Amino acid sequence: MPHSVRGESPASPARHNFSQVEESYDYPRSLNLEPGSEQHQDLLSMIYNRADMSHRSMQDRHDDWREVDRSLKGHVPPDFKRDSEEDSEIGEMPKVVLPFSYANLETLLTYMTTAFLEGTIFQYDEVGPEDAHKAFMLEQIIAQQSKKKEFGLKLHTMWRDAFSYNMGVIAPKWTREYGASTEVEEFGILDAINQTFNVRERRRTSRRQMMYEGHELENIDPYRYLPDPNVPVHEVQKSEFVGWISRTNEMELLRRERDREEFFNGRYVRKAMDDARSALIMNDASEGQRRRNVRDQPDNAYNNPVDEIWMYVDLIPSEWNLGSSQEPEKWQFGVAGDSVIIAARPLNLDHNKFPVVVASPDYDGHSIAPPSRMEIVQDMQQIIDFLYSSHLMNIRKAINDMFIVDPKLVNIHDVKDPKPGKLIRMRRMAWGQGRIDEGIQQLDVADVTKGHIEEGSYLLNVMEQSTGATDMAKGVVQNEGPRISAAASQGARQSVLSRMEKAARIIGYQAHQPLGKLLAYQTQQLMSRETWVKIQGEQNQQSGKGFSQEVQGGKVKVEPEDIVIPFDITATDPSVPGSEDVETWTNLYQVVAQNPQLAKQFDMVKMFKHIARQMGAKNIDNFVQRTQRPEVRPDEEVARERERGNLQPMDTQQNGSGT
Repeated sequence: MPHSVRGESPASPARHNFSQVEESYDYPRSLNLEPGSEQHQDLLSMIYNRADMSHRSMQDRHDDWREVDRSLKGHVPPDFKRDSEEDSEIGEMPKVVLPFSYANLETLLTYMTTAFLEGTIFQYDEVGPEDAHKAFMLEQIIAQQSKKKEFGLKLHTMWRDAFSYNMGVIAPKWTREYGASTEVEEFGILDAINQTFNVRERRRTSRRQMMYEGHELENIDPYRYLPDPNVPVHEVQKSEFVGWISRTNEMELLRRERDREEFFNGRYVRKAMDDARSALIMNDASEGQRRRNVRDQPDNAYNNPVDEIWMYVDLIPSEWNLGSSQEPEKWQFGVAGDSVIIAARPLNLDHNKFPVVVASPDYDGHSIAPPSRMEIVQDMQQIIDFLYSSHLMNIRKAINDMFIVDPKLVNIHDVKDPKPGKLIRMRRMAWGQGRIDEGIQQLDVADVTKGHIEEGSYLLNVMEQSTGATDMAKGVVQNEGPRISAAASQGARQSVLSRMEKAARIIGYQAHQPLGKLLAYQTQQLMSRETWVKIQGEQNQQSGKGFSQEVQGGKVKVEPEDIVIPFDITATDPSVPGSEDVETWTNLYQVVAQNPQLAKQFDMVKMFKHIARQMGAKNIDNFVQRTQRPEVRPDEEVARERERGNLQPMDTQQNGSGT
């Protein structure tokens, strides 16, 4: 049943004069979604109620998140009142924020970047051996989308949100971008005798066409995320609904309507709404949040912001008056300015999942918004800030010339002069009497904060141990004795990297693998035109041998039907080079190389490449010879191996009948 909005909500039609706008839209499925109509308002109420319920459940976490935001900014807050030149009093304690939390966060992000962004981000394997080259083409198409739409930057934002707020959210969207493309056309005269076309002129023309088709990743601000409050943070696919709030402008609404038929009502927003911002954002925009997000600053006369509520809902169409079906379906809705529905369509995606993934490395398995890694150490960060600030306060007191003055003997105005090198005059009655020490005397200032820096260092060490971003992970080696053994240093490094690898593995299971599956399924279903993929590197060259298509210039043409196969996503190894003991691997390699029985069981080339990567070599495949040298064997041995089926003539292999 439709939910009613309590009281007069921003979704009330009385707030806007939609009836005075004369526009005509062909709404999907014969729905009446004209703003102000009964069906429009009923559907709007159900969407807005869910958004409001989710936002209120998440709003309690925003204050804690803002404290994390402040700790990640190593500066003096702008509201700190500094002393003026005319006022020589000490004033309040400076609120200095030391960037220790920021340094720890950067260490974690550096590990994630090294673990996940080296090479191909998303890798796929075929289910059957006959589809090996098709799985390769699917992988390369998604790799091209990753390069064109900077997936690495989007993933970095997701990791940052995951460690800062324990909630990094990404929504993969299939997009088509249109633009003008310049082409050269040839004009000339037809030769009637030779029936040839003699080119006399060339000119450039501009035509509108599709410039890009593929995925784009959208980072969802945790402050604007609207999850189902009844589902833990990491189980988004079990939700009844999931959504978020984003900000755009009126021109983008109109541009979207022009390029994609599933969007509508943008002209109502432009003509009937003076203020298209969401009450959910405005009610939550405290001073601290406005400073965090410049988009929430007061209006600009030349800016027309539009807040959009995007929501995926698992619903039964007949209960929402969206059709006669009694089966659950996943729908997408868009609402502009809390008042106008701009999108309403069934997703109809083959994977039947919400196109949203969430990374929460410090999840507890039960909570909708558990504390983040940066929140856990937030209190220690504030104590360190206090210790350092109070120490600065005491230093200011010590160097501020605190005097006891007898104004009957000393000119008090000279004493209050804040300029250095000042001249303090005695009163006339004290001239020539030598009573200077009776007129003015400096107070003894005891440094009661001299231990604060040492205490702060201890708390900093606790922070690093809690987050896993220790000095060893940052590349800083503390010399705690006359000599540090290589084994001890390597053991400490491996322990630190193992803790960081654990967080990377959890993020891989929660977000990277589900995201890779969504990208592959949606590419298989929604790709509508051919494209070209590049074949490079040893592994890709081997994969390219199975292509039925012609390879031209190191590239092969891929039709949409070529990538429709069953697939398995390859889990990315979150370990980084140097996380394993290279000396142990080198010793194992030597043992295997010297034992013929072991050499038959292990791939020596792959083992060597693994050792090289652990030692820091990133492009070891570039040094592999592309053509193998022929192996010379005696005729008797060749005959025996041929009888056993281990060898076959080269012409048999080339014809495709051999292995």
